[in-house]
Amino acid sequence: MRSKFSIIILVSFFIFKLYSSDWEVVKTAGGIRTTSRGYFIDSMTGFLVYDDGIVWKTTDGGNTWLVVRDSDGGGLEWNDIEFADENVGYACGESGIIYKTTDGGTNWTQVGDTANYKMDLICLSVVNEEVVFFGGKDSTVLKTTDGGENYEKANYGFEGQDIDGGIAFCNEDVGVAISDSKGGYTFYTYDGGETWQCVMIDKLFPLDAKARKLYCVSAGGDSTIFIGGYHYCGFLSKDGGRTYRLVTPYTSSFEYLISADVVNKDTIVAGGTSGYLIITIDGGESWDTLQTASGQNVELVDFVGDGVCYVFQSLGQWFKTDNYGKSFTPMNEWPSLDFHSIEIIGGGKIIATSFGGGEITISSDSGSSWEYPNNLRTGVNENLNDCEFLNEEVGFITGSWGKILKTDDGGNSWTVVGSPFSELSNRNFYSIGHRGDTVFIAGSAGYLFVSLDGGNTWIGDSYFKGSVNDVYMISDSQIVAVGTGGRVFVARLLNDTIYFDEALTLSSLTLSAVEFRGDTGLIVSGDGIIYRTTIDEIYDTAYTVFTDPDGDCLNDVEFVTETLVFVAGRNRKIYKSDDGGANWSQMQVPQGVGDVEFKRLRYGYNKLWAVGNKGTIISMPLSINKVSHLDVKIADKFIVYPNYPNPFNSSTVISFSIPASYRISINIYNMLGENIRTIVNNELYDRGYYKVVWDGKDNLGCMVPSGVYFYRVVSSDDIQTKRMLLLR
Repeated sequence: MRSKFSIIILVSFFIFKLYSSDWEVVKTAGGIRTTSRGYFIDSMTGFLVYDDGIVWKTTDGGNTWLVVRDSDGGGLEWNDIEFADENVGYACGESGIIYKTTDGGTNWTQVGDTANYKMDLICLSVVNEEVVFFGGKDSTVLKTTDGGENYEKANYGFEGQDIDGGIAFCNEDVGVAISDSKGGYTFYTYDGGETWQCVMIDKLFPLDAKARKLYCVSAGGDSTIFIGGYHYCGFLSKDGGRTYRLVTPYTSSFEYLISADVVNKDTIVAGGTSGYLIITIDGGESWDTLQTASGQNVELVDFVGDGVCYVFQSLGQWFKTDNYGKSFTPMNEWPSLDFHSIEIIGGGKIIATSFGGGEITISSDSGSSWEYPNNLRTGVNENLNDCEFLNEEVGFITGSWGKILKTDDGGNSWTVVGSPFSELSNRNFYSIGHRGDTVFIAGSAGYLFVSLDGGNTWIGDSYFKGSVNDVYMISDSQIVAVGTGGRVFVARLLNDTIYFDEALTLSSLTLSAVEFRGDTGLIVSGDGIIYRTTIDEIYDTAYTVFTDPDGDCLNDVEFVTETLVFVAGRNRKIYKSDDGGANWSQMQVPQGVGDVEFKRLRYGYNKLWAVGNKGTIISMPLSINKVSHLDVKIADKFIVYPNYPNPFNSSTVISFSIPASYRISINIYNMLGENIRTIVNNELYDRGYYKVVWDGKDNLGCMVPSGVYFYRVVSSDDIQTKRMLLLR
């Protein structure tokens, strides 16, 4: 999260005026839901199936979707759907239910023999209007040859395995069923299910495979079978399932194929976790990797011919190609991503990052419009947890598997930065804190790293067994960190060594975020508690000032001024305090966002921004006017005025005027050129006239001795330095 130090703005010289209106929904995914089951009849007409029998239909190639069957309230999950033609289709689900439509999905009738077959049915394969096969729990394969009037259960034990990995038939006679249990169980039939034979393909996995599970099967042509499994392993049979060979590239990481479509004996498309998507047009001899624009899991892939392929990824990342995957177009206006961070950069630019697929979205006009979230800029598929910018050009993103991304062009392009974490298994970075070129990054297993050169090199280690969820720099060399176990830490950087001290242990199991403004610090927790402390008390005391009545998780805290502060969390909750966190009131959030969990708050461009899951970005106009008792004319250029009083014996006022939105830093230096105090650290200010107060203390809160000091005010395009005299 952000790294700011005490900012004292306008104290007794100015009057704060707060103007706020209702929250506005900037972006939300609406009713978009994740699905793993669907079927396209042709390039224009397709169906998706959801829990409790909800069926969606498109007739315009995925541009619009109509709910043709709503929930029946029965509580039974529909697991698969497939059509014989534009009219006749079947769906199966829990407790043996089988539904059939004969009018293109408008009406559905339960045709399953639930009196005799009550097992959960997981998958189906529609051969034609009359012949359909179903696979399910309890080693079940059912077959109907009269359109659902009667069913016959296969007289075969399937080695005691559930048929829950999939079932696929090339024609009425040739088909394959698989189990998703460990061991590589596949079964084939050449006589329409009268007899079945078991073929184990576990030994075809690479020798170093960590698991030998199968997840999907597809059939095409006369006898072509493709099975997808763990490690992105794809197994191809050209003899109807009698023999297989490993034909796809594979990985040693924890990835797997989820969906596949055999178009014919030559063309096969398969997709899996982390947005993995591959295609072959030569019967598996070679494969091309396709890039949609997302690293979300590929839940469903359906190739309908003439170069048209539909790819349904998690969280509403749905794409379509009409040129064999050379390019993809999003089908939804906005996906249902889980945004974990938002950063106000300056120059009208805002960036939000998402969890799960490496996607970011950028606004270049202060939030009026946003590009469709994608991972083309980042080039990664991992979870993105935090985003911080050191200035308008240089920024960092942290994520899973020790990933650190850096940009030097304002977020337009990103490169992976090497870190010690990248060598560790299953370690994640959760938070970023910075001052100048000093950047702290923290994450799981108590790891904390620091870079003193803007992210080029890193030092650090693991300092306790839990996770560090957030860090906040309270000086050039000191941070406050919070994490699991209710622990609060203070870390100090001295001579390239990090000293990590446990300061407090609070009652909450997980502390989510921490932020200071002036001397006041606020900590929020996963069980809905807000704690308040000070820099002086951080080693001793943090007071409980608020507890969410429902115990809902609180995820972030954002100071706008020393007194105005906001907290956000689960179940659409955003709280506001006007007195620096002593008292809190809940804000009204638009109903249109549903039960969203807000993950991050930021203030910028005269608005408070909140992001969360379900693709949610909301904003609230929040103009904080700083009005002098004098009618000050705002200059048409950046001006730093002489401080007053000067000389001074306790505190002095530093004032400046800016003609446009600038990022501002204000630092105090001694005669040796040492930075003894940072008053403003890369803050975004709108056009206006400002005053800040230096209280004669250093970054540790200690009074500095009498002497000559210099204050340097840095804007986006200029630096001005002036001299002042402190007399004790």
